[in-house]
Amino acid sequence: ILSEKFNKEIEIIKKNQGEILKLKNAMDILKDASGSLNCRIDQAEERISELKDRLFENTQSQKTKKQE
Repeated sequence: ILSEKFNKEIEIIKKNQGEILKLKNAMDILKDASGSLNCRIDQAEERISELKDRLFENTQSQKTKKQE
């Protein structure tokens, strides 16, 4: 009887370890996805900044041409 209880406890522990491993893997996937998303956001912000700079330069250039 004690052996059966011990074996059941071991089965439960193994099952819990498997669930923990699955959760860890899911967390790793989410962490990678989050990092990738942050990288893409940074790239988009950089591109927006470049476009704003170009727009400002074009606007200044047009103002200069009008004054001439």
